[in-house]
Amino acid sequence: MPRHALLSSEQRARLFSIPTDVAEMARHFVLSAEDLALIRTKRRAANRLGFAVQLCALRHPGRVFDPAELLPEPMLAFVGKQIDVDPALFGDSARRAETRREHMTELQKLLQLRSFGFADWRSCLKAGAEAACRRRRPRSRHEETR
Repeated sequence: MPRHALLSSEQRARLFSIPTDVAEMARHFVLSAEDLALIRTKRRAANRLGFAVQLCALRHPGRVFDPAELLPEPMLAFVGKQIDVDPALFGDSARRAETRREHMTELQKLLQLRSFGFADWRSCLKAGAEAACRRRRPRSRHEETR
């Protein structure tokens, strides 16, 4: 049986892509004084930028980016300008896996996030099964002709 996609590729891109429009970036990626103070605790400029960009991505669109992912230049420039770090240094921030993990742990605590676990899978499956059971079955051709 073929899998049914809940979102089209266009919907998925619109939901999970990182905004590059100036108004959207201003809405989602402006760093607070508290954010800036936390970012300044990172020693290297590349780490400050990497931490700030990951913080922004976790807040909106609410996802972790892959270290090999090419993030949009406008977003890197927007965040880099706020912390006075050259966006070209972003590539250096993803080199050390241990630093990425440490930053992610710190951001999870800050944003009160946790990893998706087995109990979450069960909850999602239960919710999906309940929704599927509530869904109206399509009429058969025989019923439509009555």
